[in-house]
Amino acid sequence: MRKQKRYFQWIDGEMKGDIVLLESIEEFEGETFYNFDDGESCNLRFISKMTNSTADLKNKFMVEIESPSNPWVLEQIQPKKYIDESMKGEDIDIPSLHDMLQAHGDTTNIENSDIGKDRLVPPRKEQMIIDLPSIDEYRIKTEEPKKDPVVEQQKTVETKVEKQEVVEQPKPVENKQISFDPVKILVDSCKKHDTPVELSLNMKLPSKYIANIASSEFEYGFNKFIDCIVSDIDTKMIIAELKKALSSAYSNSMSVEEN
Repeated sequence: MRKQKRYFQWIDGEMKGDIVLLESIEEFEGETFYNFDDGESCNLRFISKMTNSTADLKNKFMVEIESPSNPWVLEQIQPKKYIDESMKGEDIDIPSLHDMLQAHGDTTNIENSDIGKDRLVPPRKEQMIIDLPSIDEYRIKTEEPKKDPVVEQQKTVETKVEKQEVVEQPKPVENKQISFDPVKILVDSCKKHDTPVELSLNMKLPSKYIANIASSEFEYGFNKFIDCIVSDIDTKMIIAELKKALSSAYSNSMSVEEN
């Protein structure tokens, strides 16, 4: 529905006299603001409804008008001229009624004169008074983004897929190979005893001098020194040496038993 054009006029401030068109109305932190086509906004508290009386414009910055062709007129107050024929046609300035009331009859002591100030003159044609527009008529509307049918269809498919019950496939049971090697069976089934095995490794290691430097110069240096060495050891080499030690241990024990 097309909005009715509503015109407003600035009656105070830098834009005094300008006529603008209402674009929207919005609320912010409990206050109502009118937004106009000149990019400016004004609080509703400082806007007068359409009127033909200057008394309604007290403490207001704007007033609604019926049409740009029938605005309020800003008129500069000037003293009236009186030509005194008895004084050879000399012009005499007559103060305004405001100034005469301020001076209490003494024209030489006028404070807060209104001479030179602007005064508002009501529109020439009497206006048809209507209420100010409501926020419901000019509320800022946020347009919803247009939906892409392709994207919406894809979302629908994805939603259906998510709703489908996921059936977990049973994990295949690992078939452990059963060894029929009699030696393997013998080792696995026999009783074990705690037996010390002497293991001697031949490794390339940093000197004790380097270990002393690491221990004395760095926090937790000695432990880190050992960890670095261990991390570089090849486990295959240890296993090979362990096999030699086990072979030697069992060979010696067998020789003793035979004797």
